[in-house]
Amino acid sequence: MEFPRVGEGEETRFILRKDASISGTVRDASRQPVEGVRILVSATTGGAQSFNANVNTGVHGTYYIERVPHGRVVIQAGVASAVSVGKSGHTAPPPQTLELAPGEYRRNVDIELGEGLELIGTLRNEDGKPIAGAEVNPNIVRTGQTLEMGATVPTDADGNFTIGGLGESSRIDNLSIMHPDYDRIDLHNITAASGPLEIVMKQSSTRTSRSTTATWASRSSSQQNKPRWMAT
Repeated sequence: MEFPRVGEGEETRFILRKDASISGTVRDASRQPVEGVRILVSATTGGAQSFNANVNTGVHGTYYIERVPHGRVVIQAGVASAVSVGKSGHTAPPPQTLELAPGEYRRNVDIELGEGLELIGTLRNEDGKPIAGAEVNPNIVRTGQTLEMGATVPTDADGNFTIGGLGESSRIDNLSIMHPDYDRIDLHNITAASGPLEIVMKQSSTRTSRSTTATWASRSSSQQNKPRWMAT
């Protein structure tokens, strides 16, 4: 039995894949692998985004992204807990720009996370009593060109709260504080260096959390290192 040879009687086409692949490991400042970090890869063509993909790192901090277009791509870590409750968390470094050749498999694109900073504060009423169960919402956290929605942080029995995972350059555009028995407070342009915060809430006459603006209040000598805010 004879088999037809390639090229006899029909056209044969060979298609070479031009997609690239990227892999690497995400570690913290102590060089330990970090699981659950979202890795984002994007590419733009002619000013419009043409590719966008994301994966989460595995138990050993590793990730692998395939079918990435060749050319210039941007890779960054999107730390889901960049604004976390009660712990410092991690902060992501600036995005990396890669030039990928057609069909290239770029290994060891490693990312090292920074240690997050904390913003701490205490919430009290006008009688100086702590307010428990209030919701502290870092609505928009800006780090460079990256915007994130922060997690809601409740105040504890002593009126304390901690917002973790902030970088040195992170800024909370709007920090809203709400409790059904008090007027809402909105603070703007808050950084980790703004703390520790001492915040005073006014009793709400309508119990509907009317929005108020926070103003700088006078500080006693024992509180001279603590920014103190009062609803007006």
